[in-house]
Amino acid sequence: MLRSINRSNSLNNKLLKRLSFPTRTVTSRNTSTLIYVEGNKLGESNLNNLLKAGNKLNNLLRKNNDQSSAKDSISLLIVGPDSLNISQRVKENKLYNTFVKDVIVNQTEYPETLSEEISPVIKELLKNDNKIDNFVINNTTVGNDILSRVGGLIEIEPMSNILSIGETDNVTNFKRYTYSSKILKTIKNNQNKLLLSIRSSAFSDEPLDINQTKSIENAEQDIIVKDISKDDIVAKSKDDRINILFDKSKVLEGENSIDVTNAKIVVSGGRGLQKQENFDSLLEPLCKELKAGLGSTRAAVDNGYCDNSLQIGQTGKTVAPELYIAIGISGAIQHLAGMKDSKTVVSINNDPEAPINKNADYILEQDLFTAVPELTSKLAEKSL
Repeated sequence: MLRSINRSNSLNNKLLKRLSFPTRTVTSRNTSTLIYVEGNKLGESNLNNLLKAGNKLNNLLRKNNDQSSAKDSISLLIVGPDSLNISQRVKENKLYNTFVKDVIVNQTEYPETLSEEISPVIKELLKNDNKIDNFVINNTTVGNDILSRVGGLIEIEPMSNILSIGETDNVTNFKRYTYSSKILKTIKNNQNKLLLSIRSSAFSDEPLDINQTKSIENAEQDIIVKDISKDDIVAKSKDDRINILFDKSKVLEGENSIDVTNAKIVVSGGRGLQKQENFDSLLEPLCKELKAGLGSTRAAVDNGYCDNSLQIGQTGKTVAPELYIAIGISGAIQHLAGMKDSKTVVSINNDPEAPINKNADYILEQDLFTAVPELTSKLAEKSL
């Protein structure tokens, strides 16, 4: 069971002191976490965020369950046609070699992961005989789909969009926003396994505790790479009652685009672009010049300007780039919930009363049909 408190920051400490929560009952064992990495979206900042979250989770669970002698371990699960090559890149990285015990690869035909296929594989990996206690994944549409399916398969309730992991009275807790990011929720979890998705860049400033990793005894050991593509684990996970048919042209579409959840710069368009032709002709060249990820609002999706996979917001993706450029976006609270952690926000909008301007660091009050082509042109000249 999960127990949670909806609270404002001012009441948090008082509430936590008044209420007692069941602690997680864990027998003496290692604290181990499996981190899922989409093979075609291995961004360094993204992987660092997941590693730091997994590292902190292991450390706090060992401490709060009085397992000072237990050993931590982090395993990566990389899925995709290029997963074996990516595992070698991880293995050659000195930082990753310090924290990662092994890399499990599942070579698939398609770069985009189907949750229906990978979830049963993860279920097999999380069985008790594999000695993996926790599962961590990115807070994306695909990530949360996998998370919920895995939770159903192993009968564990997952926690999504986690932005911090901490402790109160020697009990590990987890924090996430709710009600369009108006309220911060603190969750205490006493389940035998923990399943959670991590908010983009939430742990980017978190230090890595080298003293509590495999570096104590195993720093000189190379990361072990395990290819389970033709292993019994994959074979056991298959359900003969389900036959999934692929449309390869659709699956591979847009494979070279920059994933907004990993991008350092995100360009996002809203209703002000008026139609799909404007969305494509104005935003895509700008993204190309900036090497930026492309996003949108719910209004742009609903009006048919772009695919819903681009949507940023409460019911879309959560991003936290270094630079977020909002073009023709009014700033509904649902959209703000998905980009509120952006380091710098630029609004291009000829409406001085647009709500997003209150959240912007820089505002360009100009018609976007003039401003965006001019900006793209200047960037192109600079790159020559």
